[in-house]
Amino acid sequence: MAMSLIICSRNRAPQLKHTLEQLDIAALKRLDIDLVLVDSASSDDTSTVMADFAKTLPITVQVFKVKEPGASIARNVGARNAQSDTLIFTDDDCYFQDGYFDAVVEHYDPEKFQFAGGSTILFDPTDANSGVIELPYDDTFIVEPGTLLHAGMIQSSNLVFQKAAFDKIRGFDVRLGAGTPFSCEDIELCTRASLAGFTGAFLPQLVVLHHHGRKQGSMDLEMVERGYERGRGAYYAHLMTIGVNNVWDLWESWRKPEKPAPMTRDAVASMMFEFQGAAGYFEMVLRNSPPPEES
Repeated sequence: MAMSLIICSRNRAPQLKHTLEQLDIAALKRLDIDLVLVDSASSDDTSTVMADFAKTLPITVQVFKVKEPGASIARNVGARNAQSDTLIFTDDDCYFQDGYFDAVVEHYDPEKFQFAGGSTILFDPTDANSGVIELPYDDTFIVEPGTLLHAGMIQSSNLVFQKAAFDKIRGFDVRLGAGTPFSCEDIELCTRASLAGFTGAFLPQLVVLHHHGRKQGSMDLEMVERGYERGRGAYYAHLMTIGVNNVWDLWESWRKPEKPAPMTRDAVASMMFEFQGAAGYFEMVLRNSPPPEES
């Protein structure tokens, strides 16, 4: 199975360099995986890091730089230029667990499902438990067409997508994701694919290690978590705009505790930011803001 690995980055050249150095080049060569690197309008030496790394590799590598910032724009450029039928996306602060690419070959079956996510766990156990997801499955779990996915269930750090399906739904929504006011571009993409009739899967055999470096109680962590909350609200608002009429049930089930309990101060604050994200998304739709051009 031919595969293309897509990594995008913006203004994080040192972290990107470390991420690239962790790639299992022998596996990429053995499995004939081409690499697509996209600089998302960086002002540092990200492009240089990408170009210098590409020169050292015994595999096909393409390097692009887009003029308009935005992770979704960059990923769409990467996907459009990928040479293979199976796309693998990860982030510039993530490392693949040993054997990841062989696990894709063994467990990702494009005849049965057209997109899949896996587990994203902490690389540094002293980092805050943020931006991670550990699948509660021992084997492949199928996501039937028409499923509304909860925010965070599949992440761009560990995402496999069939290129034909990706192209048919026109890729990531460039109004969402890093570089915009709203995250949740990854789960929106997968839900849109599901609603378009494609089958998904959770593959616990695919594991990525997230090296975000944010510590519990830090201002950086708080800013990122608030961004996630606004993104969740925007995602639910988006579903409403496309005619999904049971969004409240989806949102409520995300928050429902195992036992009835009073709302904590943190939970109230989290809800407030989700509502803020939803309001911001509705405002954008009412303004009919066109998405930025990909370049």
